[in-house]
Amino acid sequence: MTDHPESPLRRAFLAGCCACLLPSARGAAATRLVRQQLILSNPGQTPLHDATALFYAPARLAAGQRLATLDIDQPHRLIEDRAGNTLVELPIRELAPFASRIVRVTARLEIPSTPAAPDLAPYLLASPFVEVDAPAIRALAASLRRASSRETVQAIHAWVNSHLQYAGFVAEDRGAAQALAQGRGDCTEFAYLCVALARACDIPARMVGGYLMETDGAVRSVTYHNWAEVWLAAQWQIVDAQRGPLFPAPLRYVAFRIQPLVEHPAMQGAHKFSASPGLRLVMH
Repeated sequence: MTDHPESPLRRAFLAGCCACLLPSARGAAATRLVRQQLILSNPGQTPLHDATALFYAPARLAAGQRLATLDIDQPHRLIEDRAGNTLVELPIRELAPFASRIVRVTARLEIPSTPAAPDLAPYLLASPFVEVDAPAIRALAASLRRASSRETVQAIHAWVNSHLQYAGFVAEDRGAAQALAQGRGDCTEFAYLCVALARACDIPARMVGGYLMETDGAVRSVTYHNWAEVWLAAQWQIVDAQRGPLFPAPLRYVAFRIQPLVEHPAMQGAHKFSASPGLRLVMH
């Protein structure tokens, strides 16, 4: 058999097919500079002693992002967990009545090389707010399962995006089962339902919170957003059924909180930050 040279048209066709397999990095920034500014204050009339503030900085490793450098201008301790989170602990030895302190954080993120596969087993199991074994979740997941994992994720994204009604911000987490039963929720419930359906289809998935950033800049607490990540093609990929994007370019979504496998005791139920009694913490 004689080998024939590959035509330019065929090469272009094959390149296009390969590009469809993974999220496109075309036009994506190679790095992202992220700034946070937090204000610690004592609104009371007595001094505060030995207080503690905790907050999430950008995650060490998430879909399309790796934390390259982290600079914090106050004394601190970093707490890192198995999920890839970076939790910052600020010890406050003393804070006078009505005094405040500004904390400035600068992080530089990069697009990661293909990482080694993490332990994916926990991301297939039921967890708080991710009721994988609920009969309604199982039944819907079975109807959305397709020939491949990627097609299944596309079907899950399309179903949740078209069947759940956005209810505006809801302060408390309600979970996947309630979102499915009521047909509505905020971005958190959209994410939880995507995660539960993916896990029920044997696709590792997790909920992630953070910010959408088109350019370098400062994050604002009021723009915090939750989405899902699924493990496809040997990497985490983003699924945002509430706002629409599926497999967006790297560094457009900046992860700050990957749903922890084991929650820090002081962060129970807190998605962004927490503080000792009497200490006020806000993020601008």
